[in-house]
Amino acid sequence: MFKRFLLTTASVIVAAGMAATAANAALVIDDFTDKLENDVTGDGDGVVLDTTNNGIGKFDRSVQILGTIIGGDRELIVSKTADGGSPTAEVTDAGHFTHNNGAGDTPGFTGTSLLRWDGSGVGDTDGRDYNLGADLTAGGLSQYFHISVISADLAGSVVELRLYTNAIDFSIASVNLPAGPSEHFLSLAALDALVTGGAGVTITNVNAIELFAQGTANFDVAINIIETVPEPASLTLLGAGLMGAGYFSRRRKMA
Repeated sequence: MFKRFLLTTASVIVAAGMAATAANAALVIDDFTDKLENDVTGDGDGVVLDTTNNGIGKFDRSVQILGTIIGGDRELIVSKTADGGSPTAEVTDAGHFTHNNGAGDTPGFTGTSLLRWDGSGVGDTDGRDYNLGADLTAGGLSQYFHISVISADLAGSVVELRLYTNAIDFSIASVNLPAGPSEHFLSLAALDALVTGGAGVTITNVNAIELFAQGTANFDVAINIIETVPEPASLTLLGAGLMGAGYFSRRRKMA
């Protein structure tokens, strides 16, 4: 049996600006109400800061207390990837996640942030666990993966959505961000058909979720909520429904 690459105008939808989701989200991945647990830089502000370009990064985590974190545990790794300024990331008091590449620092500087939900129950820096056991369709209620971006200051930056059933079977979708606010709706059927590794993710058995932010020099982004939802009540469609140019540009593999 083959998993086919089924990307059509109806299968992957980008909604910009005023797109509205259904009133009741079927499954919240993270509403970013719970802030980071530790002050890894020791300055008391809860910001994760990486000052050394050594490929290791700085780590912090959150456990579910007030809001919703799928699996009850969120991990964050911030990595400096070029000389210049120092990238930061945090979950703000306003309840959203921000990645900041240090606008005003040395031009050409870049860094990345990796958010991970893997049901580990404990913070770790030794890679992902596969303990989530999530059905992203929420028993058939959800049809779309929704990423709500409050702001992005530079076009051409990218957020990668990585969905894993295990270390072998996974799917990766690259979301190209426009400048400003944007709403992104990814068809779960298309994600289920997308194959990046092995047989690709099984959308009803997702054991790790990652969101990887990277961008052009001095790129900043703020994300309000990540969730799966029923079909949105209204959508502003862009282009042919692809998530930016080359949204699903990964090589197809047969299951």
